[in-house]
Amino acid sequence: MKLLFDQTFPATKDDGASRHIWYEGVSLSSIGEYGPIVGLDANLKKEIVDLIYKDAMNSGEVLWYFYDEEVSEDTLDEQIRASLMIKKQVNGKFIVHFNFSDYNFATNLDKIRELRIDLEQLLNHVSFN
Repeated sequence: MKLLFDQTFPATKDDGASRHIWYEGVSLSSIGEYGPIVGLDANLKKEIVDLIYKDAMNSGEVLWYFYDEEVSEDTLDEQIRASLMIKKQVNGKFIVHFNFSDYNFATNLDKIRELRIDLEQLLNHVSFN
């Protein structure tokens, strides 16, 4: 996993300040018989949670963007890179979202739901403030 950017955007009249952190080269999926299969191994999940814990300490809103190391094609033959996005809201609650291409999303929907729920439960049971 390689850090790409770490930027903090100042508060505006409509929104508070927010920190955005981008990473690439994260193994979010493996190759299966019919295409990518979503999943984080235990070591990577721990690494991501530890990273978030470190970044989120005493911070307001923080957003993380983790880009898969693999690229796949969608139905239109366009290159798609899966991404895992995690947001720590000002109230301390975490939201997890996963982007994948059309067919890969359809064949991995249950795994994506499990990943999202698992990470949200894990992150929302840890105190960051």
